[in-house]
Amino acid sequence: MVDGAAPGWYPDPDPREQQAGFRWWDGRQWMAAVTADPSSPPPGAPRVDPAAIRLSRARVLVIVGAFLAGCGSIGPWAKLSAPLVEETVMVVGTDGDGVITLIGALLIAGLGLLAFGPDRWHPAPVVTLAVAAVVGFIAVVDILQVDTRVPEFKAEGAGGRVNASLQPGLWLVLVGAATAIVASVLYLRARSRPTP
Repeated sequence: MVDGAAPGWYPDPDPREQQAGFRWWDGRQWMAAVTADPSSPPPGAPRVDPAAIRLSRARVLVIVGAFLAGCGSIGPWAKLSAPLVEETVMVVGTDGDGVITLIGALLIAGLGLLAFGPDRWHPAPVVTLAVAAVVGFIAVVDILQVDTRVPEFKAEGAGGRVNASLQPGLWLVLVGAATAIVASVLYLRARSRPTP
């Protein structure tokens, strides 16, 4: 090889190593590194581990899900209004089940920050999956039962027809829980795949 040639994989000049096929030329001299695949990364280049990338993405998704569920837990869940008396009451998450979902969101965030990683506590994704499922179940039940607040509102003097509408906080809890569930499943799948 002529000095000044670009670094790269070239046919191996050593007849004893012809079975490898290619040897690395660093621009000045032949290196000991050989390969059969000339598209291989240069020797000494950091190897990107696809499993580690998948695990990192899952960890980020868990934290995003926890953040969404936490924000939704303290946000408005329902709006009750009585047009006849022109009264509106906003029901925030912490007036009821939002306290439970907030604790669940904090637990999910803690597990995501502390326990999700390639060499971390193995039950963490399973516990995260279970907690996120409980948080999601609470959100679904509250979405389906938003009208159960209407009798309480009528008893407080609203009377007449009462309208109940869902607010963004409850939806955020549901989306956050779903995100954490998906992230936990992705994490478990990434960990179960063998690394090459």
